[in-house]
Amino acid sequence: MEIVTTELAKRLEQELREGWSRSEIARKSKVSEGTIRNALEGKPLSREVLERLAKFYFKVPVDQMYRMAGILPPEPSQRAEVIRLIELLFEKLPASDQQEIVDIVRMKVERREKEQTG
Repeated sequence: MEIVTTELAKRLEQELREGWSRSEIARKSKVSEGTIRNALEGKPLSREVLERLAKFYFKVPVDQMYRMAGILPPEPSQRAEVIRLIELLFEKLPASDQQEIVDIVRMKVERREKEQTG
């Protein structure tokens, strides 16, 4: 079974922006550089490739990799914990910083929506 995932491509692109090379990601993941190129292009990947990326590169459980890839939905309990943490941290900031964060998040959402619509 092959799986197409644009979320994984976005995550790998982030890794490249942070300084990793395709060959480094491939070597650590125990897959070919061509496989990483295919992942970045959003081409279908096998379960085996996703599992190798999970185990050797991202070092996360396979189900978390599937969540990262957008195949499985986020776990409700994890999401609730993240939201609670964000609320706690947000409340500690002055109003001006809170507004700046809201503006940044709004901008990122708008950018993502533009990317998805073409």
